[in-house]
Amino acid sequence: MQELASRTGGHAYINTNDLKNAIRDAVADSQVTYTLGFYPTNERYDGKFHEIKLQVPERSGLNLRYRKGFFDLAEQPQDENARRAGLRDAVYSPIDATAMGMTVQLKTAAATQPYSLEADVKIDRESIHLEPANGRWAGRLDLLFVQKDDRGNQFNGETETVDLNLLPATYDQITRQGMLYKKTITRDRRASMFRVIVRDAASGSIGSVTVPFNQIH
Repeated sequence: MQELASRTGGHAYINTNDLKNAIRDAVADSQVTYTLGFYPTNERYDGKFHEIKLQVPERSGLNLRYRKGFFDLAEQPQDENARRAGLRDAVYSPIDATAMGMTVQLKTAAATQPYSLEADVKIDRESIHLEPANGRWAGRLDLLFVQKDDRGNQFNGETETVDLNLLPATYDQITRQGMLYKKTITRDRRASMFRVIVRDAASGSIGSVTVPFNQIH
């Protein structure tokens, strides 16, 4: 546990049931953090582990915790096969994917539409790969909406692709508030949960959120 925590920038708590203080320490750590971007200029994609070292001025009370390195692996091509495979794996996975930051709120739609639900999806700006293009910001997202039962059977799957071509004002708004996407679905009476999957087309990063239908009020 200590080795794993050390290599990934964490801290191991051993032989203790005091989860309350452990969580308090983690929250306190997160209040003073820095995010550093590392972009190697001579990537060889050799598949080897490359060590990273961080140094700060000598001062008492400072403790650095960070990932100790990275594997120099070539990025996989994000073609149609990768798109289908990524979305398929996210549907069948028993746990949600976390590479895309997102939240989902599911609520009952108008009373005149029986079994109709409204999904409000909010995607973190930092998770979306956008490139400047002709005075705008361009990107693409794949969204998959699917209902499942407790055995993993799927119902009413819908896939949508969103092409982003943002004006500077819209880009600034999304940076502050995240990207909002609304979807109306018809609940299948055989399903017990609803899963939203979002994939960034440029990077292949995937996030998902599962909402049990019994949590809808």
